Amino acid sequence: YTGQTVQITNTDAEWRLILWDAVWYVSTNYDASSIITVATLTGACVHALGFRYAGIMGTDKNLIQKLKSGGENSLEKYNELPFDDYFIEKTKSKIADLDNWSGGVKAGPTMWAAFIANFLTKNELYTHIDIAGVSINSFEPYWYNPKGATGFWVMSISELLKNYR
Repeated sequence: YTGQTVQITNTDAEWRLILWDAVWYVSTNYDASSIITVATLTGACVHALGFRYAGIMGTDKNLIQKLKSGGENSLEKYNELPFDDYFIEKTKSKIADLDNWSGGVKAGPTMWAAFIANFLTKNELYTHIDIAGVSINSFEPYWYNPKGATGFWVMSISELLKNYR
């Protein structure tokens, strides 16, 4: 959509190109002050946070804090991962506009979120929730999730939107 070229150095990322196009489309066609994406960007979140915490990162520190605080009273818990201009800079390619994976950085969830940030067109605040570990409960039953798909993030985002002013 953007006309940018992407060096594909990680072939396990084809669906992410669609997510990036969607972010660009929303950013270009809507007057949003903040954009939230939710996806299983990488299994690295499972290795870092296990099956009970979602990774959360981005530039909308107010939203991130609200979600983290709300999670303290529920089982939709969030752990903030690092995210700043360093990671966004590492998504640049020497042979294309962008590189879909900077293997040297190794911060999988953060690097994918940083890649998505390249598609914001109006300097919107941005938050990504990585639900890789929490989207499917395959480890042990807890709270309302006996086994299987959890619907993680629906409750916390719904509460956030209900209280939005």
